[in-house]
Amino acid sequence: MKKFQIRWDKISKELALLREDCIAYLTEELNKEENKNGISCEPDGGGSVCVTYDGGRHPEYDSNPYSTVNGVYLKDGKIMLDTEDCDEYSIDRIDTTELLGVCDFIEEFCL
Repeated sequence: MKKFQIRWDKISKELALLREDCIAYLTEELNKEENKNGISCEPDGGGSVCVTYDGGRHPEYDSNPYSTVNGVYLKDGKIMLDTEDCDEYSIDRIDTTELLGVCDFIEEFCL
């Protein structure tokens, strides 16, 4: 194996663990009584967090690399995002670095 392949192997394992940590964090927060209806990502002081919207059924013209997240909530036990482009966007559709950004933003500005 080449050096870059070895490094990628290590990084990809860490990214998988990071994703698990982010999902655990959001699940814990969303299961708190005060967050049962979800967490708003529209803090009083302004600011926002964005994720890439894949365009749904029309990625050729409806995708958005800077879709603002309005909130996070649970639906049937799954973590969903309410974004400017889709009010029911699964976190399974965003990458781990974007999920980390959502968690950081919520921790810092929304709770």
